[in-house]
Amino acid sequence: MTSKKGHTLRIESEIDKNREDGNWKKVIELAEHLKVQYPSNECLANFLCGEGRLESFLEQTPPIDANIGKARNGLQETRKYLILAANEKDKQALVVLDAHLLLGKLHYAMGMYEEALKHYQQAELHTLTEKPLPCRSLRIIAESYAIKDTEKHLSCRRLRIIAESYAIKGLCLEKLPPNSKSKYKIAEWQEQIIKCYEITGDLTLVYLQEQEKLAMQHQNGTSTVNSNNAGTYSSQSSYCSTKHIGPILETALQRAPILYIQTGNIQGAINRYREILSAVESTTTQSLRVTLTRQLAEVLVRGISGAEYKAPEAPSDSTDSPWKPKKYLGPNMFVPRNEYEETILLLLISEAMAVRDAVLSQSPEFKDARIHAFENATAVYDLLTVVVVRWSQVDLLYESFERAMKFSHEEAHVWTQCALCLISMGRYMHAYRVLKVVARLSPQKVMPCLLAARLCYEQLNMIKEGIEWSQKALQRETSNSQGMQSRCHLYIGIGHSILATNTIVKMDKTYHTKTALECFQKAQQCDPNDHLAEYYLAHEYAINRQINDAMVHVKIALNLRAEHIPSLHLLILLLSAHKQYSEALHLINSVLEEYPDNLNFLYVKAHLELQSIGGEQALFTIRHMLLLWKNLYEDQTNANCNEQHSEKRSETRSVFQLYASEMSDKDSTKF
Repeated sequence: MTSKKGHTLRIESEIDKNREDGNWKKVIELAEHLKVQYPSNECLANFLCGEGRLESFLEQTPPIDANIGKARNGLQETRKYLILAANEKDKQALVVLDAHLLLGKLHYAMGMYEEALKHYQQAELHTLTEKPLPCRSLRIIAESYAIKDTEKHLSCRRLRIIAESYAIKGLCLEKLPPNSKSKYKIAEWQEQIIKCYEITGDLTLVYLQEQEKLAMQHQNGTSTVNSNNAGTYSSQSSYCSTKHIGPILETALQRAPILYIQTGNIQGAINRYREILSAVESTTTQSLRVTLTRQLAEVLVRGISGAEYKAPEAPSDSTDSPWKPKKYLGPNMFVPRNEYEETILLLLISEAMAVRDAVLSQSPEFKDARIHAFENATAVYDLLTVVVVRWSQVDLLYESFERAMKFSHEEAHVWTQCALCLISMGRYMHAYRVLKVVARLSPQKVMPCLLAARLCYEQLNMIKEGIEWSQKALQRETSNSQGMQSRCHLYIGIGHSILATNTIVKMDKTYHTKTALECFQKAQQCDPNDHLAEYYLAHEYAINRQINDAMVHVKIALNLRAEHIPSLHLLILLLSAHKQYSEALHLINSVLEEYPDNLNFLYVKAHLELQSIGGEQALFTIRHMLLLWKNLYEDQTNANCNEQHSEKRSETRSVFQLYASEMSDKDSTKF
């Protein structure tokens, strides 16, 4: 008798081990053997045969809409086994319960959502109490309910079943919206779905934490005692696989905050994201956290204003329930105080994980994994760029792009972002070299060539190289139109205009001036609504003393864009060239009402006042200019820092800052 009981326990122990490992073929073999050797366990054997067949089928054919037809054909025999187990009402209550839960999962895979909900109702899923659940049980609870176990606790396998059960219940409810259009009924339906997903998420995280603990104990070769003190496993016993949680649980884990957003409860979504992310991390959730941290950052950036933001609460030491995952705790834990800190923290965490998961190998067999990892990282970098540039943290952004370079081989997007970041930091030669790489990586794109030309003109004093880049841009635009032909002609014209200004050889000056005018005219013809083409035509006419022509084109430029500061500046100078000082002064006063700290206009105003009013008024304006300069730029002089690092700046710069009429913030000249 003792020998028979011991043999039964050995078979059941081996079945449990293979169930936890997901070795369903072996589970089915052992279940068939159990049925033959011990007929009294037929109910359990039928359940195990049904479970093994169901899980094995779903591993090959995931439960998605496209596979419903295959599931209906391939799960008929499996359904019979589980129905036999579920009908044994008076024998093994836990087995019957778990059979109904797996029948719910089976009918969900077959697209029979109402039938799935009936089985969860028969299992009384909604009445489960929050009692301690071991690893597999947590997953099954989230899926439906679980299988055979001791009376004191649920096995790791059962944990998973219950987790999947709640998830599938939520998914089925989403497929079956209420017939009533009552707002109350719809709200109740939505609340029920969200609750299912929240329970699923918590149970899944508990399940994964249990997985991680058992895996570590197995790896260390130590005896494993379940967290609920319900049983002991040897160092050779099974442990839960940490490879994946499956599409059902992964979908449900992310679904609750999305539903909160869809129902307009942004704060509910933020709270749910925080709940998930504050749980102790496991190996399985690492890749998922990249997505969740980025999504929460997006919600904070797009959905919450400063007044509405509620900072996260410091984690507490108490655990509310065995159905709740363990949270990170510690005396030195950083807790964000505002949306800026939380957003940047989330994105830096997401970026760190994305860099860690990056695939460096360029071998063809890793192509799909490399593309997937790169796309995840790029999404983080794009959002990080939007956030940190808004808060002038460009140095922080560049550090991230430096880390991105190691897995961005031949990836033009990241190289482009890095070049723009370098330009913002004032590292122009480095940015120029990076743009040369971008132009090579994007042989048809016009924009990298134009950016390189602009750097050559504005910052590097490489005018001939700038013209070459502009001509290369025009060649690319001609062979593959990108709607930038006007801008290409404009850039070529700018280069020749600078050369005309800088040369003293009359023949060269005439040639470059003529070429510049022709290019600006072509730009104007390609896009008659481009105010820059009109502005540069006016500017070129002005520096060649063709004042009337310049006046015509600058007025057209202002008609196209009335607030364009360089055009306003040029018009004022042209009026003064016509000795229309009162008109020019009236216009400059109007502009200063809109831009009171513009040193360029104040400089011109002082000259006009000296000509038309008198030295006392001009001196008053100069004193005002000096006071403004002190407030805006004295800190730069004292700290010996450049303009890019100043937080205060007069908004006076033109599009290109190329000419004397387009004066920088600190300098002023006139024609």
